[in-house]
Amino acid sequence: MYQQVYTITDQLLAVIAEIERHRAKVQASVILPEREIELRYRATVEATHSSTSIEGNPLSRKQVEAVISSKERLTRNQYAQRILSAAPHAARNANDLSFVCVIPITHSSGIPFFQ
Repeated sequence: MYQQVYTITDQLLAVIAEIERHRAKVQASVILPEREIELRYRATVEATHSSTSIEGNPLSRKQVEAVISSKERLTRNQYAQRILSAAPHAARNANDLSFVCVIPITHSSGIPFFQ
């Protein structure tokens, strides 16, 4: 059976309550649609860069952003090939990819984002 190795003090409870108050404020906040699109885009770039770099892809964040920001409409395999062509030592076949590629959807503002 699990034995806790800490003590729940009044100070700890006060900090947890403060965190919960801030969390509730954030959840109740309204985000402007333009800001949401920007945040989704930035999160997509970061998630794509992080997940592919774990698998050994040497692309920088700027290179990942360039691939994501492309105005072209690509199929999943074309998109994978675009990433692979930018990474010289990566696998040369989309079927060899060990990471998941996502296809960008462009908002009417022209900023690509992923759903």
